[in-house]
Amino acid sequence: DRTAATAAPPDTPRGAHSRRAARNRGLTGAEGRSRRRLRDSSSRAAGCARRRGSAAHGRRRRRRPPRRCAATAATMAIDPAHLVDVLANTQSSDVSLRGPSETFLKQQETTNPSGFFYALSQILAEPSVDLPLRQMAGIAMKNALRADDAAILQRKKDRWASIDAGTRQSVKDLLLQCLGDEQYDVAHTAGMCIAKVAAVELPEHWWPTLIEQLLTTPSAIALQCLGYVCEEIEENDEEPVLSEEDIYRILGAIIDGLGDEATNDVKYRACQALFNSLDLARKNFDDVDQRNALMSAIGASTQCEDERVRVAAYECVARVADLYYEYLEEYMPGLYETTTIAVQTDTPGVVVAAIEFWSTLSQKEQQLMEEDEEQAGNPEHTSDLRGYIGKALGTLVPMATTAMLKQDEHADASDTWNIAMAGSTLLSLVAGCVKDDIVPMVNEFVAAHLDSEDWHSREAAVFAFGSIMSGPSQESIGAAIAGSLPILLSRLTPGDEGALDPHPMVRESCAWTLGTIFQEHFDAVPAADYFDSIVNTLSNALDDEPRVANNCAFALHNLAKVMPQYGDETTNPLSGYFHTLMQRLLATSEREDWDERNLRSVCYEAINEIITHSAPDCDETILSLVEPVVQRLGQSLDHPLTTADDREEQYGLQEHLCSVLQTMTNRLDTQIHPFANAMLEQLFRVFSARKATAHQEAFMAVGALASSLEEGFADYTEYFWPHLQAGLQTIDEYAVCSTAAICVGDMARALGPGMHAYAEQVVTIMLANLDNGDLHRSVKPCLLSAFGDIAIALGPGFADYLEPVMSVLAQAACTIVPEDNEDLMEYLAELQMSVVEAFVGILQGFNDEEDQSRLPLLDPYIEDICGFLERVAWTDHCKQDVSMCKAVVGLIGDLSKIKAHIIRPYLNQSMQWILDIVGELEAFEYDEEAVKMAEWAKSVVLP
Repeated sequence: DRTAATAAPPDTPRGAHSRRAARNRGLTGAEGRSRRRLRDSSSRAAGCARRRGSAAHGRRRRRRPPRRCAATAATMAIDPAHLVDVLANTQSSDVSLRGPSETFLKQQETTNPSGFFYALSQILAEPSVDLPLRQMAGIAMKNALRADDAAILQRKKDRWASIDAGTRQSVKDLLLQCLGDEQYDVAHTAGMCIAKVAAVELPEHWWPTLIEQLLTTPSAIALQCLGYVCEEIEENDEEPVLSEEDIYRILGAIIDGLGDEATNDVKYRACQALFNSLDLARKNFDDVDQRNALMSAIGASTQCEDERVRVAAYECVARVADLYYEYLEEYMPGLYETTTIAVQTDTPGVVVAAIEFWSTLSQKEQQLMEEDEEQAGNPEHTSDLRGYIGKALGTLVPMATTAMLKQDEHADASDTWNIAMAGSTLLSLVAGCVKDDIVPMVNEFVAAHLDSEDWHSREAAVFAFGSIMSGPSQESIGAAIAGSLPILLSRLTPGDEGALDPHPMVRESCAWTLGTIFQEHFDAVPAADYFDSIVNTLSNALDDEPRVANNCAFALHNLAKVMPQYGDETTNPLSGYFHTLMQRLLATSEREDWDERNLRSVCYEAINEIITHSAPDCDETILSLVEPVVQRLGQSLDHPLTTADDREEQYGLQEHLCSVLQTMTNRLDTQIHPFANAMLEQLFRVFSARKATAHQEAFMAVGALASSLEEGFADYTEYFWPHLQAGLQTIDEYAVCSTAAICVGDMARALGPGMHAYAEQVVTIMLANLDNGDLHRSVKPCLLSAFGDIAIALGPGFADYLEPVMSVLAQAACTIVPEDNEDLMEYLAELQMSVVEAFVGILQGFNDEEDQSRLPLLDPYIEDICGFLERVAWTDHCKQDVSMCKAVVGLIGDLSKIKAHIIRPYLNQSMQWILDIVGELEAFEYDEEAVKMAEWAKSVVLP
């Protein structure tokens, strides 16, 4: 499917691109509508810092699982036959059966883990039970030990640890027994369950025999299970979970499994196990003999007659490129030869896997280039970059473009991954590495194929040109962009005025390439000559097939984003087309084929972007659209929901309409007030559908209205509060809960002192959520930041909640995450920002002009707040994020003014970090506010 925007780089070598569209053509999510909230703590910060120090050194405190008496265990037993019926009912279309069954499973998992796990393991091991139900039992067990959120995962691990040792052993014995089951699906599911259990037990040394048991079990599944176990383990240098001997033996067993005497099935499972265990093989790769043995085994596997083995082997090669790049040099000649031959001669699956090696290598070299750039000027930095992509450029561009000629026009599924998509991704990543050097080669390919009679050649030429946009400089590619515009527009234009390409995939690529040009190099577009043609061509092409219309909306979306910089205070170049574009996009979203290629969603995203970046001379047109959008929302809410398809269609439409109302509100501000009654009436109706997916967008729309109405929102709070309360308590739907928390802040800012009427209930719910171990981590920053908004609204009245709120902020301030986990580091930055925002709000609320009597209540927390700010100031995300930097500097400045008598001794001892962070803020020269804040901070902080 081509509903994507650019060739996305792989996150992991293994099948990453099979789950990612080559061109993220179209739009994902509501850009810029979600707001980030953050906060912190104080009173226990010193103790947290001590705990942080010990955790940073990787010390593990081993748990001793509590013992449970036999009588207690017996009363908790679950009849496996009954549980089989429950599992079957969870698949029923009858909600009266499915709902209670799902609830029962959840209750048993949380309140009776001993009986729950044991009964599931019995079902998995029972041959007389139907295979699908045995699988369901295993999957339920696996899911009971997995979670994306670290806190929830820890809670699940703790549940397992709470089971008495005897029951745990019985479950493990049954799982190991299942590895030898005649049914592959049972054995495979058991292997995954074993890995999840091992993730809990191996670090605590509760399952010392596991590795030996798996190594001595002569089966391909046992070998694969070893890989799963390695994948689950989070290694620690000071106290490793697996010994060097364990890892050596595991890798030895894998190499044996890749040997000539092994069956192809064993080789396949061995390759999978190797992929999952490579993370743990650092010391083995450091040893030249072991490294050679591993690479030799992988290389031999790329030549196996079984396609599955060859694919898995190339996935291992890509993984090695990512993890052990520094050791590739001696193997590159062989890898170059085998991959190029495979791409030219092998089956499609192997071709994709071989291309992915080069894509992974390209991404790795981009990362190293970025590191070199960041370390420029550091005399101690040594570059690890070897420049393999540049050296192989003459081969890689033909490899990628040849692959792009093998399109599958019938590949409609968004998760379909094929040779052409792999080739386009490689080309994009190579462009990111070699920059301007790729332009002549791609221009040559485009010139040779653009006018071909074969649509494959025409489409590949256009797509190749669009795929390299993010790499070269404008100076290098600008002339080609200017020359391409009349061709791209012509092939989207029917009739005498154009040369409409007869094939929809070529037209699709033309629209997408225009969108990428606007996104990356709009300055190179000769707008004076082509702007009218661009807008009219894309607008008219919205009538084309969904795959083409989708990318026309994508192009209009990107065009709208760059318009403000080409206009003035009253207008911009898109103003004259605004009304027509709104009508065309709305009409396209209502086509009968709206559900193909994500067409409706992309149209509404384009609508939101065009409204957001419209000039003031479009206000009247936007106002004229408010009532029709509200009416359309009402019609959707009145639509009878008789089938699942009806619900999916109407809930999705309501989501989009709510997002447009929010965008209109943000754009029009007070001009929207005459429509507030009608808007809120329909938005409140959205919340009445308990399963609606539109709640998140509805909360954001209400929040935008509250911010605009300010005190006027008080007329609606009585009706809104029950919906907000329900949203805050819906922790299972964490996206809704997060948005409801953000809406609390909007309501608090709007109501001001009027927030007193709801404060106790709101704070109670928020504190309960933060104390709930099942709360998704993404909700926490939103909740913590909302405390700051509530504090500003209540002023000195927030004193009633100060102690418990400061306690949860202190806990949040202590949070640490692994520095090599990018997702968790991003979460930590958001969490820390929310803590800062909460402290700012509390300080401002207590520093009331008329009543500062509660300010002394903050005295016990000031030093710990400063300690927290110092820790944040040293982080890379603070130094690189101007918003975070301003927040930290602003808070330390406020403290210096308001609490000078307490903070001055601390400042005198810790002035260096303050000078450093103020200097970092001054470095953001493009941000006038940042520079002014730095000057102000120096005036109040420096003695």
